[in-house]
Amino acid sequence: CTSMSGIVLSVASGILASSASVFSKLALEKDGNTLTHYILQPLCNGDICHTILFVLRAMMFGLMLLSNSLMFTTFAKAMQRCKSSVEAVIINSATNLIATALAGMTIFGEILSLVWWFGASLVVIGVAIMWRDDGSSRSSKQE
Repeated sequence: CTSMSGIVLSVASGILASSASVFSKLALEKDGNTLTHYILQPLCNGDICHTILFVLRAMMFGLMLLSNSLMFTTFAKAMQRCKSSVEAVIINSATNLIATALAGMTIFGEILSLVWWFGASLVVIGVAIMWRDDGSSRSSKQE
């Protein structure tokens, strides 16, 4: 992206996409293990916990919808401000991959292998190569 605002909006949309994934997983995970472990277990016991868990899941679902809406809005603005929409896609995808990985490790205790990191790097590099090839073919067609 040539403009700083396009880069910032692309990064923000990637983080919002990642947060939508986190909220979705919290809302829909089986037995609400993460919500139960971090929030409910220290606060309550008994039947009231089931009601609180339901309310928390509904809140997470709402936050997922809100995050997705904000992500689409910021992503559309990023594509308008970047020289090419592919630039916004590359920055968004890279940010989303890394933010989702970090959230998975810190919130859900997921272990990501070196193979996962290698694969994620290949995806980002592949998209960047496609963008570069697309850009060079456009400039050669204009000459």
